[in-house]
Amino acid sequence: MAPQQLLIMNLKNRRILVTGGAVRVGHGIAAALAAAGAVPVIQYHQSGAAADETVAELAGQGYSAQAIKADLSYADECERLISDAGPLDGLVNNAAIYLPDTLCEFDPEESHRQLQINAIAPILLMKLFAQQCKSGAIVNVLDRNIRRPDPRYFSYSLSKKMLYEATLQAACDLAPGITVNAVAPGPVLPPLHVKEPAGALMLKHRPTVEDVGAAVVYLMSAPAVTGQTLFVDSGQHLGLTAVDAS
Repeated sequence: MAPQQLLIMNLKNRRILVTGGAVRVGHGIAAALAAAGAVPVIQYHQSGAAADETVAELAGQGYSAQAIKADLSYADECERLISDAGPLDGLVNNAAIYLPDTLCEFDPEESHRQLQINAIAPILLMKLFAQQCKSGAIVNVLDRNIRRPDPRYFSYSLSKKMLYEATLQAACDLAPGITVNAVAPGPVLPPLHVKEPAGALMLKHRPTVEDVGAAVVYLMSAPAVTGQTLFVDSGQHLGLTAVDAS
């Protein structure tokens, strides 16, 4: 192999669990993995119809996929999910709750709910995945807010920062057999509950769901990469704006 070539693992027929894989970014990730030859196993909770549509959509394109219902709020449901989905080759922790709150509005119960889905469940799934598989790949979906705090999303930001730190720790703990990385999307899709400006971008290209899917496919298939976070936000996490060179 030439020195300049990247070593990329073949994803063909690899079973990869994608939490929240029925809708929005999760749907795009599942589609990208299927196109790369993998078999996405789509976890859903309340999006049963969308999950069935996603499986049917992928089947219509000649791809295999599976949907499994599980409530990530409960540890036993996470355990059942990994058992029913297995044997697995990869895990994408994408499911998340994205609700606005500030420090002054902090509510322990609501904050704990976001923490459970956004951080605790992914950590537990990583543990369960590692117990089932001695080799494979994990990709956690974060948010560019881990680099640029947003006071409007206090609990959400904290939960994603926790998952970021867990990504680094898991990369150390699960080596050498399992790679653990993350993607941090920027303004790919607006939150369901509110329409808000995307904010300044350094690049002319606004990140898309397809961009996030491509990043996940790369990290899922790169055997020499671990403990990395790939920002897919057109440079937004840098806190700069594009410079007009004209």
